[in-house]
This record gives sequence, C-alpha cells and structure tokens, in this order.
Amino acid sequence: MKPSLDPIPSEAKPAVERPAPPPTTLAMPNLVAIGGSFSAREGGTPACLTMGMVHAFAGAVPVFGAPMAEGQYLPVNGNEALYSIFFANFGAEGDSFGIPALRGRAIVGGIQANQPTQTTMPMTWLIAAAPPPGADGPLIGSLVPFGGIFVPDGWLVCDGSPMSVTQNVPLYEVIGNAFGGHDAYFVLPDLNAQTPYGAGAGGAVGSPVAGPPAGVCVSYLINVTGPVPPSGGNGGFPTNQYWLGQVVAYAGSTVPPGWALADGSLLNIADYPDLFDLLGHLYGGNGTTNFGLPDLRGKMLVGV
Repeated sequence: MKPSLDPIPSEAKPAVERPAPPPTTLAMPNLVAIGGSFSAREGGTPACLTMGMVHAFAGAVPVFGAPMAEGQYLPVNGNEALYSIFFANFGAEGDSFGIPALRGRAIVGGIQANQPTQTTMPMTWLIAAAPPPGADGPLIGSLVPFGGIFVPDGWLVCDGSPMSVTQNVPLYEVIGNAFGGHDAYFVLPDLNAQTPYGAGAGGAVGSPVAGPPAGVCVSYLINVTGPVPPSGGNGGFPTNQYWLGQVVAYAGSTVPPGWALADGSLLNIADYPDLFDLLGHLYGGNGTTNFGLPDLRGKMLVGV
C-alpha cells in the first residue's frame, strides 16, 4: 500500500518515541513545492521560486498546503508537471512517483551521482544568481534544494564552478571569494556530496566541515518581517516573495533587510507577534515576553 498525503487521524497515530537528534542537526519541516510556477529552463528568464523546490519552515505545521517531505507517493495523473521534474528520482511504483524523504535526513548535492543513506538525501543544490529586478526574492546568493536534474533559469548549481566576476557582478557582491577564487573569478559553493552547515560556531562562511556528512559553512537566515503564510493552498509557494518563518541557506555574510541569523537569539514577543504565533517557544525563550529563533550555528538542517 502506497503512502498517502492524507493525514492519519490523531486517534490512529501510534505513540512513537523518537530518538534525540545528534547535536550537529536541527530538525524542522521541509516542505515540497508540489504546485506553483513551473521551472523555466529555456534561458533568459530571471530566477524565481518554483515547483520542485524544498523550503524549510521554522513553524510547527505545514503552510501553503505543501506536504512535508516524507517520501509520499503521488499519482502521475493530476501531477504531470511535478512528475516531469521529479520523474523517479525519489522512487516510483506503477502510476505513482515519490517526493523526497527528508525525515532525519540532511540534503547533500548531486542527485545523479549519489544515493540516499540513512542520514542524507541527494538533491540539486541551486544558488540564486539572477532574480527579477526589484522583486522581493529570491535573494541573490540564497540556496535552495531542487528535485530535478536540470538547472532552472536564473539559478546555478552549487558545484564549485569558477565564475567570471564581470559577468556575475550581483552574485559576486554577495559571496565574494568566500568559497575560493581571486582577481577576475570567484567560486560557487561546492555542495557535491556535501550539505550546508550554519556558520558562526567553529567556522566562517565558506569554511569546510569534516562531517559526516562533509559540508561547507553558510549563513542560515530566518525571515522575520514577511507576510504570514496561509495554512492552505495548492502546494505552491509565492514566486518572488519570501514569507514569515521561512529558513534559507545563504552564501553571503551580511544579513539582508527583513531577515535575521538563525543563531538562537531571543526576540521580544511585542516586537514580533506574528512570528511568535508561528514559532511559539519551540526554540527557547520564556514564551511570555520573549521567544527564541532556531539556532543553526555549526549545525545542518534535517527534516521532521
């Protein structure tokens, strides 16, 4: 019997004791964009947030009607666009195909070259290089896992490639030479068989991490001023707008406006009431006057 996206009634859910996650991980919902804008790949289109991407959310429950990445199977019929991106990358059976299974797993780059393990899931890590002018997002230099094996317009693969400074000025201004390069070129983050770790606890942005799994340090950010995400929807996300409580890996060192480092800081509830409504005191704080942000310093993100 195939897994279903339908929730199990609370009275039917077995009581399962989950082992405490390793200290180098932080678990939160990883939501799969099963709807929304299709990933353009003809060339010349600015980057946008599209179907087939996975978004981390610091709240306790899914938003936008998007399922958590738990390896569910969807029927091809009615999900043809998503199937054209995923194919059998995450399993297939009969007329159904799988979405990523990220519970307890970190995402490593290289969907073609690697196989899932008990603790990792290979996907294509992308970095936003050419968002639309004046749009709210995606942030230049932000990283996103993608379930396809092609490269959507406006994005580059995080594979350690050297890039011309003069031809990629906006991206260079964000990441500089943190990941290598000099003079006329810079280097993209290399996430082949590696995962992002939060900088600030044992490493600056661009520093390698031995693992396992091996990785590289980035800035993990959380959106603190965006719109409140709805609980319902068609499983798609806004094309060019981030939302409250969203967590992203970011290859820059300077925090953009509207974001905060996911470093465990305490915020006043009175200053961020909507964010508190989403997070509560999941990540610390007294829940009365203050609450905590997730702390990803020195940690990798895994799904729940």
